[in-house]
Amino acid sequence: MKKIYYLFLVSICCHLPLKAQNADRLISLAKTTTDTLVADELYGLAKKYFSMNMDSALTLALLSAEVSERLNYINGRLNSYRGLSAMAPRFGNIELGLRYVDMGIQLIETHNLPLVQKLNFLINKGASHTYQNEMGAAIETSTEAYQLALELGLNKKAALILNNVGVLYRKISEYDKAIETYQKSISLRTELNDSLGIAHSLFNLGATYSKIDSSALAFDVLKRAKLIFKNLDQKQEVIDCDLAMGTAAYALEDFEKARDLLIPLERNENINFDAHSMYMLHLGLADMALMDQNTSEAKRLLEEVEAVATSELVQEKTHYFEIKSKYHEAIKDYKNALEYGKKYQDIYTIKFNSEKLKYREEMEAKFQNAKKDFEITQLEKQEILIRQKLAASRQRNIILGIGMLGLAVFVWSLYSLNAKIRRQNKEISKANKDKEILLKEIHHRVKNNLQVVSSLLSMQARQTKDDTTKSALNSSKARVQSMSILHQSLYGDTNLTSVYIDHYINEIIENIIDTYHSEKPISVTIDIEKIKMDVDELVPLGLIVNELITNAYKYAFVDRPSGMITVRFKKQGAYFLLQVKDDGIGLNGNQYPTKEDSLGQKLIKEFTHCLEGEITIQGDNGGTDIAILFPEEELISSNLVLQE
Repeated sequence: MKKIYYLFLVSICCHLPLKAQNADRLISLAKTTTDTLVADELYGLAKKYFSMNMDSALTLALLSAEVSERLNYINGRLNSYRGLSAMAPRFGNIELGLRYVDMGIQLIETHNLPLVQKLNFLINKGASHTYQNEMGAAIETSTEAYQLALELGLNKKAALILNNVGVLYRKISEYDKAIETYQKSISLRTELNDSLGIAHSLFNLGATYSKIDSSALAFDVLKRAKLIFKNLDQKQEVIDCDLAMGTAAYALEDFEKARDLLIPLERNENINFDAHSMYMLHLGLADMALMDQNTSEAKRLLEEVEAVATSELVQEKTHYFEIKSKYHEAIKDYKNALEYGKKYQDIYTIKFNSEKLKYREEMEAKFQNAKKDFEITQLEKQEILIRQKLAASRQRNIILGIGMLGLAVFVWSLYSLNAKIRRQNKEISKANKDKEILLKEIHHRVKNNLQVVSSLLSMQARQTKDDTTKSALNSSKARVQSMSILHQSLYGDTNLTSVYIDHYINEIIENIIDTYHSEKPISVTIDIEKIKMDVDELVPLGLIVNELITNAYKYAFVDRPSGMITVRFKKQGAYFLLQVKDDGIGLNGNQYPTKEDSLGQKLIKEFTHCLEGEITIQGDNGGTDIAILFPEEELISSNLVLQE
């Protein structure tokens, strides 16, 4: 367990890939352990590696599944199946991902587990069908997930799923259904005041309007999306909106506006476009250059994207051949103009017909299968009814004799069963006590080791004369102590896997005050609900609280005679809200908040990502208000999001 916990801390703080030596140790431990905590730790590591090193994440998730299945550990099986159903399609093994989806749903239904777990598997199943280009099945599964999310009151998740369904409809050219779906998503996100989500749905809606030659609508919707993205400081999304708006203006034949939007994007060497965006940008500008009879500029732009001719991007390739044909016609090379024009027509026809044909074939096959299933079911019902009548006739003749015999057997079995249950209860009680003692000892030793590290950092800080080094050591000491406080709380509680958040955060704040000894009168107001949380959520949450309050303590009250910090933690529906607010120098100060590339800021962002949370920062000269909203249930499958 010490090895597992050490690797867990290293993976969070250092983002190192899983080395072969460590992997061998984990495999050996997974094959021999009898402790279900090992399965939980392995899956926890898999989640941390999910966005950093997929090979390591898959290895850890498979080990967690192996341990959980061998020990028949239901929660461990559920977690590992969910993770593997998300990871396997990323490796191209879609059938394996779907198999783990079915195994997970069967486990949920067999053991009557919470339906929110089924929602996660449905999301992963929809993504697997999308990878397999089975759009009909993907839409059906995603729609089922949407309905379930609404039933569970998870409206934010429902809005996200709707947005993804709109993307699927757009892929099969069902643009009316895509528009209707995006509008529903926008309505839900408006009720939730989810500005970023509204902007993403507006962007997708604008892209869909462009597909149906409603460029004026597309331009207006994209303009709204850009304004929201700009207010939220989403730089890449603002660039994407400029590209889409330029394309819409080009379709509206407002070439002056199109050039104003597109030319700066093409000339900005600091923008890294994906293949689709780069091709469409250059091709649009090349077409407008041909309109201006600037064939040399058109040639330059076409040469920069000539790789699209051998790519798998059908839409972009089609547009390339169309513009290439126009170029050769402009330079009076009519032979090549005719050749590229024919390529354009061939690909366009195949693309338009094949997408709809595949979808229709898929729906027709599903209808025929459903019809056959219905006919078979009716025949089976008739056969079952006949068998039931025959069986009932036989049973009436023997039921009286069996009843008397059964009564005697039941009385004897009941007596034997009671004795056996009493023995088993004693054994289970003893095993539980032994496990609690062992777990308490683990928490106690981890706490002691962390306190030793904290003491060493404190000694080093006192000996160094460099203020920057001393500040870094004190920050590291506070981070270690926040984890030590958690294990001390777990050791002293009867529940060894969860702690009340108010007690935990209070101790973290007291520790920060003791560490920095500010001479200024800085008061801390605490408003925290009495909520019990698992250790998997408390580790990143405690480190986030430590970073935010430490930053406020160190930087918020420069040139201020006093200050006040307010810490709030509330439950809001299916979400938790953490808020740290101060009345310091605010965002306009010279040193606060800290720089984007600082370790503290990176930790805050990464731990917020671990909790699947969203962070917002507001402030002026009157102070800074930082809020983090994250779901009550952390879901690894939430990483499977379709955004275009």
